[in-house]
Amino acid sequence: MKRLLCIVSNNPLDGSKVIEQLEAAMVAAVFEFHVSILFIGDGVNCLRQNQNGDLLGARSPGKLIDGLDIYEINNLYVCVESVESVESQKILEHIQPINLIEQRLLIQEQDIVLGGAA
Repeated sequence: MKRLLCIVSNNPLDGSKVIEQLEAAMVAAVFEFHVSILFIGDGVNCLRQNQNGDLLGARSPGKLIDGLDIYEINNLYVCVESVESVESQKILEHIQPINLIEQRLLIQEQDIVLGGAA
């Protein structure tokens, strides 16, 4: 089974990049990839509770993130350093915080890495 890592680094309400990445992860899972998702930088904002992109005419990724387990995407990670820079540090409990060294190891273990650049 191929291993795929999606690195989400964009603000969730800044265009459709985050939504497209999450949807790509779900499609990969359907085709039996072992999918992991790492939230870094502005991507950590995807994990904030009660987002509403309707006011900006954007889709919020919260519902997609909540539904990832349906696709057996259970390996969710968040950059510890990025979380420390976010005002609200309330992160979903099923997301594992990892440091930069652990992130490098995670990336090295993958067959495919998507995203990571703004």
